[in-house]
Amino acid sequence: MTKADLKNKQRVWVNNGADRVMLGRVKILPNGYTTLTDPKGFTFSLSELEWKWPQINFEIYEPI
Repeated sequence: MTKADLKNKQRVWVNNGADRVMLGRVKILPNGYTTLTDPKGFTFSLSELEWKWPQINFEIYEPI
């Protein structure tokens, strides 16, 4: 799934193209800015993550 598929309050795994690197909750602000907050409460902008991992993609988090 790509950035365009993300929905507000959705929990997703972030993949760097090879491995799952973080779990986060999506927040889409009214201006279209998208952030991900990890379980420890740290918030990252989607553009920051795309810069760090150019092959970024997402998987919906499904608890076991």
